Amino acid sequence: MEYAAPTAGLIIAAVLFVIGVLSVNDLAARDFKITISGKVGPFQRGVLVAAAALCLVLSVAGFYLLTSRPSGSDNPPSPPAQEMTLKLTTSMPQDEEVVQQTDVVTVGGAQVTLSVNGDNPDVSDVIHFEGDPGDMNYRVDITFVLTNGEKRAVSGSGTIFVDNGLTYKVDIEGDPLKAVLKKTA
Repeated sequence: MEYAAPTAGLIIAAVLFVIGVLSVNDLAARDFKITISGKVGPFQRGVLVAAAALCLVLSVAGFYLLTSRPSGSDNPPSPPAQEMTLKLTTSMPQDEEVVQQTDVVTVGGAQVTLSVNGDNPDVSDVIHFEGDPGDMNYRVDITFVLTNGEKRAVSGSGTIFVDNGLTYKVDIEGDPLKAVLKKTA
């Protein structure tokens, strides 16, 4: 239905063109059963052909505009994406052999590094997002440095619900050990 106006314009252009060109009293005009009473001179035919050309140009422009507009442009614009913050926390483990812990947390496309040690046993940081609340994939990579200088690593991944103001704590659970994010109150 949206192409009705340009199509009608093409039909009007064709009719005006045929009338303007074939309006002479000759055999071709009588074959099309087009009769114009009185004398039709070159000026009147020129006006009809010019009107036909104008209708043709407007119709082609209408088709072009209808086919080149982006899909979904009839839908109302979506509201701007909201800004959200997600707080991530970590704490020094209860293991006396651990002297330092470094957590690299990736949520969606954002990444933050949290480091704790004996002098700084609890740490937190905030990740900023733009978008709507919803589930996002995460990955946590934890590296422990032990008193003897040895390093151990634990990692894990999963999905969390991201919304403005939520807090998640880096934790280790399971057998084998797996790094996870747990929602805190």
